[in-house]
Amino acid sequence: MDHIDTAIYATVHDSSIPAKEIASRVGMSHQVLLNKANAQNETHKLTLRESLAIQIATGTTRIHAAMGVELGVQSQPVDDESECGGLMKAVLSAAHQHGDVMRTIDDAMADNHLTARESAQCCKEIDEAVQALLALSRAVVLEQKKSRAQSEALRQTQAPGCVYGPGLVEPDGAEPAALKIAPREKDQKMGHAS
Repeated sequence: MDHIDTAIYATVHDSSIPAKEIASRVGMSHQVLLNKANAQNETHKLTLRESLAIQIATGTTRIHAAMGVELGVQSQPVDDESECGGLMKAVLSAAHQHGDVMRTIDDAMADNHLTARESAQCCKEIDEAVQALLALSRAVVLEQKKSRAQSEALRQTQAPGCVYGPGLVEPDGAEPAALKIAPREKDQKMGHAS
């Protein structure tokens, strides 16, 4: 059993969430999850997306950390929105950094000759622009997560089976009761009820 297998096993079996609940959250059967977490099982392994879903469901990053060891890279957690300051701030920062890159290259090439110092300055500005784009990417992902959470919260406040908006229907396909127009009492007495 290598460190990735150990991390997968620990994520599933040492979580504060029971394995059955993890399986339910990620949309697989309990037995399939146990098989895929079993290091001795050579035929059934987690896909990349399944391992991501399990880490999200359990709130742990053991599998990711083990993959980092294997790849020789180290990741650092991002503090939600505090790192990027929100989507619009990240967009403006990336645009500003892009402008700095263009200005630095334009200044460096004004004499049609790129010195070592000018090249180093260009690379520094490009690195800063790359970091700004990475922050923008994180901000987009965070914004999408917030939108998904807001949509889910809205969906949970709606009555079960009801669809709000164009094509309002009840679960049985009938017109929603709230929209049915009750016949006026006078029409009922005269036999004009619909």
